Amino acid sequence: MSKIISKNKKILLKICIISIFSALYFLLNMLTVKFGNYLQISLNALPIILISIFLGPVSGMAVGFIGEFLSQILEYGLSISTLWWTTPAVLRGLSVGLLFILFKRSQKIVPLSINIITSSLLVTILNTFLLIMESKILGYYAITLSTTFFVTRLTSSIATAVVMIVIIYPVINALKKQNLINILK
Repeated sequence: MSKIISKNKKILLKICIISIFSALYFLLNMLTVKFGNYLQISLNALPIILISIFLGPVSGMAVGFIGEFLSQILEYGLSISTLWWTTPAVLRGLSVGLLFILFKRSQKIVPLSINIITSSLLVTILNTFLLIMESKILGYYAITLSTTFFVTRLTSSIATAVVMIVIIYPVINALKKQNLINILK
């Protein structure tokens, strides 16, 4: 009986942690610095990366989906493309979690850096693709728009990934000291 209670407590704790990190994603997304409609600098990926590392890809995908869904609702309202725009955050959770497993859960600088840069590039490519598709559907597509902004967004993506790499280690160490996430393993 005590194992069932312990298992239920772990599930509840995991749900709470996912909720807290989803809210953190939402708040960091609100603090995003935007340059026009197409270029932004944000730390909103940090909660997804951390949860994907500590709890796995499914939890990372949940944080990405919930946080981005709330952000989409607040910023643009509920529309036909709301779910569409959650897919990059979900992809980040999936890619970080799977790459972390592929690199044998290594928290060393090189594998973690490759992981963060790869996920950042994947998200930028998907975001750009979604932007092009939406612009074609809504009739404001221009090839110069997509080409120019893709290069700019790619550069911004790499710069943001480097900032994430610098930030991630102190945050991982602080979370390890709290031992809260290790309880779930």
